[in-house]
Amino acid sequence: MLCIGVLSMILALHFFVQPIKLSGLDSDIGSMTMVGLCVGSICLLLSNVIFGKKLKAMGTQVTSENLVELRGAYLLRWMLLEGACLINVLLYFFIEPHPILIVVALLLLLLLYVSKPKIN
Repeated sequence: MLCIGVLSMILALHFFVQPIKLSGLDSDIGSMTMVGLCVGSICLLLSNVIFGKKLKAMGTQVTSENLVELRGAYLLRWMLLEGACLINVLLYFFIEPHPILIVVALLLLLLLYVSKPKIN
C-alpha cells in the first residue's frame, strides 16, 4: 500500500508538473541532490539498524505477545524508507531535477516492497 502511494505521486507529478528526464546522469550533482542522497542513505541505514535492534530485543520466536512490537518495528522501518522516497521525489520535481534522485527513490521503493514480511 505504501508503494502504491509513492508510485502514484511520481506518476501524477510526472504528468502534471514536469516529465521525468533520465538524461543528464553525468552532469554535476548540486547541493540539493546531495541532500536527497544523504537523506536516502541515512534513512536506509537507520531503518536497518533500528529494525535489527528491535528484532534482537524481541527474540527469534514470534508469539502473540510480541506481534504488536513486530508490527511497530516494521512500521518504523517502512516509514523511514517511504519518507526517504518522498523527500527524493519532492526534491526532484520541485527543486533540482537531477535524475539520480528519481533513481534513488525508485530503488528505495523497491527495497520497501521487498522488505514486506513473509508469513509462512
